[in-house]
Amino acid sequence: MTEPMTPEELAEIKEIDAARTPGRWIEAKYSWAILRKESSQPLFSVTTANERAANSLFVALASVAIPALVTEVERLTFELDATHKFSSGLREEIDTLHTAFEEHSQQIRDQQETINFLRKKLHELGVSA
Repeated sequence: MTEPMTPEELAEIKEIDAARTPGRWIEAKYSWAILRKESSQPLFSVTTANERAANSLFVALASVAIPALVTEVERLTFELDATHKFSSGLREEIDTLHTAFEEHSQQIRDQQETINFLRKKLHELGVSA
């Protein structure tokens, strides 16, 4: 498993995305170039024969997918942080309730012991409870 992305790495991706040619890019069907969708101007051409169609499609998809994925990572990181804070608060409440339960349980045991002692004394005295 890879390490989680740091806020600095996400910021770098956003910076690079902000500096690129704006707009959604598309694959040029015949020239194996990456084009701006709005103007069909070539951004660059892929000249290698191997996997050029797949590479072009990937680069075009990346113009939309990478910013969206960065946004999703940031959203999930925020939610995870909020969940950690919430669960930490719950843990404190559970600990407090557990302590109170133990204290009350001990008080009940002590009272039951006193009741049993008093019943025994009443029995020794011949008094029915």
